[in-house]
Amino acid sequence: MDPSLLKSGLLSLALPVLLHKLANQTQLITGFHAILRMEGSEALVEARSPDLISAGNRVEQVGWLLAALSSGAGHNLMLSRREPRGLTWMVELVHEILRKEGVEAPGFAQAVPSIAPAAPEGWRLPWVVGCMLFEAHQDGEPGLTPWSMNRGESGEHVLCLNVPTSKFERMLELAEFLPGSSWSQGADGAGRLHLPEEWFETP
Repeated sequence: MDPSLLKSGLLSLALPVLLHKLANQTQLITGFHAILRMEGSEALVEARSPDLISAGNRVEQVGWLLAALSSGAGHNLMLSRREPRGLTWMVELVHEILRKEGVEAPGFAQAVPSIAPAAPEGWRLPWVVGCMLFEAHQDGEPGLTPWSMNRGESGEHVLCLNVPTSKFERMLELAEFLPGSSWSQGADGAGRLHLPEEWFETP
């Protein structure tokens, strides 16, 4: 199945957020360039070096997210690259988008696991989870869509989402982009995405 067939509003809302982040870091780096042209700048640059390191990390994060979202839209820019922090970055991005849209989104304070090399193509796991979280918070009642991601008794990780029945087909479509995972509905009516243990690094 071609990923481009699964249209998601996530990409269109993510682009302005990511471009804003990139512009902020570009402005910071430009400021450093101006400082370097001043006399006696060495001490100031050394004192501000943590800011420069932070800017580099932010640029790396934005670049990875853009590549992952573009891959989900049908252009595989990730190739074989794996990023252990990819799921964390995507969840943070979705949370920021929802906040900007004025959507109450309980559950985003929790930590998510790091991705292991055994996970499918670098973009798939973060993209599918990101899209599911985004979709679960669309057209719902504010504050009524908490989610969790926990390790099950068998070692697998389970993403649990409270989604309306009308969203289940969409969630099933998204899960199909993640071979090895499975989507089901629990006795409590919540949807669950089951993810193999080997896709995540051991804490």
